[in-house]
Amino acid sequence: MTLKDLIINAKKISLVFDLDTDGVCSAKIVFEAVNRMQKEVSDFFPSASGNLNDESLINGLKNAEPDLIIIVDDEVRKDCLIVKNFDCNILVIDHHSIQDLPIGKNIHYFNPKIEGNLSYIPASKYCFDLFSKIVDISDLDWVSAVGIISDSGAIHHKEFLKKVFEKYSQEIKEDADYLSDSFFGYLGDIINTGKIVKGNDGALMALRVLKDSSTPKDFLQNAYELRQLCDDVNSYLKEISLDFESKKEFYENRDLYFYTFNPKYKIGSVLSTVVIFKHPDKTVVIFSKKSKIISISYRRQDKLVDMNQLARQSIKGLKSAGGGGHVPAAGGHVQAKDLNILKRNIITTLKKMLDKKI
Repeated sequence: MTLKDLIINAKKISLVFDLDTDGVCSAKIVFEAVNRMQKEVSDFFPSASGNLNDESLINGLKNAEPDLIIIVDDEVRKDCLIVKNFDCNILVIDHHSIQDLPIGKNIHYFNPKIEGNLSYIPASKYCFDLFSKIVDISDLDWVSAVGIISDSGAIHHKEFLKKVFEKYSQEIKEDADYLSDSFFGYLGDIINTGKIVKGNDGALMALRVLKDSSTPKDFLQNAYELRQLCDDVNSYLKEISLDFESKKEFYENRDLYFYTFNPKYKIGSVLSTVVIFKHPDKTVVIFSKKSKIISISYRRQDKLVDMNQLARQSIKGLKSAGGGGHVPAAGGHVQAKDLNILKRNIITTLKKMLDKKI
């Protein structure tokens, strides 16, 4: 069944999306594309990567009773409870690892890696490209641009972004590779603030504002509350970035930095992205303490070591742990009591991975 057929034949659609900017922008693109195909997304479920088995998500989907579940920018594996609990059509549009994929007649999986495209394509760009083939969503190019930049994908999509910047009369500033200091980069920060400050509710809040915005300037005007929160988060991020530099643990023979902190906001992923640009030839692992669970962000900008594999292999044998992502960036979680074991696993695993490079 084609992507178009899946949507046209659906009677009730639920949309599951990742909480970060790339996920929220992907959700906006899917929402608009479905509407323009004369269909409707009835329910929206934000779910952080690795949390697709969350009981509240499964119960929410059961109550919604969809005949099509669309999952965007979330890595779906064979053990995913959505796959196990629902017989309806499940459409997955993702750009993460294609290991341990679910199999079933009702599973419809789209990923550029399956098509043999191994270049880095954020989910918002992939959604934009997919749906552009079946419906006119050319006016959503700026949404895709925001997602690309926020997901550190600008360096891989310069031609597309150049056209978008010209169309909306935006200038490219000092950061010509990643465009983080651009107007669209700022919009991405605003969207991501929802997740950082308010988790699932914040991601839904950001999506609601984005759904009500037709242009970049519309969104900037509509996102007043998120803008105020964004200023607070950026101020805190600068403070913690300095703390990272002074308190990071350095393992010289591994080119490895560890940093552990108790965050005021959920900025572990953002912090790791900020500091890795200062240390592109180092593996940076940041541990964010949150009650009995520790969230983990893995980064390696020069791609000498695969962060997806490091995250997956380091948690083997640890209960209630998860991890995965991309070559330069990955995430995970572990029980707080297992932190020291995880650190030892990372050091050991990283050594093996580096030894293979010699």
